[in-house]
Amino acid sequence: MQLVEPKIISKEEKILFHSMNAVLEPETVKKIFWEKYKLDLLQKTDFNEGDIVIFDNQVAFRLAFDAHVSFSILIDRYGKYIGFANQNDAIGFANDDCDAKTRLMDADLIRRREKEIVNAIASPINKNQLSEIFEKENGLSIGEGAHFKDGQIISYNNKVAYKLDFDTDLKISLLIDRHGGFLSFTDSNQFFKKTDNIPENANTLDDISNLMKEDDKRLKIASA
Repeated sequence: MQLVEPKIISKEEKILFHSMNAVLEPETVKKIFWEKYKLDLLQKTDFNEGDIVIFDNQVAFRLAFDAHVSFSILIDRYGKYIGFANQNDAIGFANDDCDAKTRLMDADLIRRREKEIVNAIASPINKNQLSEIFEKENGLSIGEGAHFKDGQIISYNNKVAYKLDFDTDLKISLLIDRHGGFLSFTDSNQFFKKTDNIPENANTLDDISNLMKEDDKRLKIASA
């Protein structure tokens, strides 16, 4: 026996999710995202949808966003991947102020040639491999949507390395507890909308309850 129309519940939940998004502090979200992943959110995130989920055996609110982030990778002179770069890793042009009497050539010429080298290195990089690296490092999926922006030759651990800068779009979910506290970020693709698998003819409370229990099991596996 169905006691409440699902569309009534869905409507009220949507109001809740939009209210939560309206008071969310973007700068705080960016700060937490940086602390967790060492990645910069480049612009305001776009709210997609919300959901109520089970995370670590507690009720949580999931707000899903489209985000745009930048990241940098390091490779050595043999083309091998070293790791992700952050602001403290790279030393490029340490001293731009050179005495005119000791300058041997135009620094702009060197920079232009370096840019050509970096562009040639970045061009053949396999986007699938880049996606795999990103997901392994951060637990977030970017598909094949990473775009090369810039790069430079740097000193890394007292060795020559190439730093390549990319940006990409992400679909991320922010998990919030019932006290308004931060729980976690996760890939939006790991979650399932509870209404996706509820058939139109599921007209009993037991039918709906059983379907939601199955989804909860999958959510727990995804968040483990």
